[in-house]
Amino acid sequence: MTILQRLFADKLGTMAVETALVAPVLILLGIGGFQVGDMVSQQHNLESAAALAEQIALASKPDSQAKLDMMKAAIHGSTGVPVADIGATFMYRCGTAATLQNNNSCGAEPAWMFVRITFSDTYSPPWTALGVGSNVELEVDRTVQIS
Repeated sequence: MTILQRLFADKLGTMAVETALVAPVLILLGIGGFQVGDMVSQQHNLESAAALAEQIALASKPDSQAKLDMMKAAIHGSTGVPVADIGATFMYRCGTAATLQNNNSCGAEPAWMFVRITFSDTYSPPWTALGVGSNVELEVDRTVQIS
């Protein structure tokens, strides 16, 4: 038996070599899956806060900037998103128009009033500290008809 045949016939250490090759890939997949779950969870929290803002808009029928600011404070309280990153503006639809506009210049046509709620947050995976990848911007945009 030649040296090469004996080397290939020897099975000692095969499991250690296979583990050394496969384990890093499995560990990275596990960590990546956990981080994706964390990111999805954060997006779900933002969507829940948007649902809360919709409920507030439908219940209180905001008609002033002060009431919109109250909605922003509620979103900030439930998500921790800075108030500066939360937008709440009035939008209008004239008659049967397909688009919304920022001002109520409908004239004789009936004007439908909406509140547009937008906010964003940044998810920073831990590996960005190592220079790998980048932050992920999470955004929510909801429009609620209030009249």
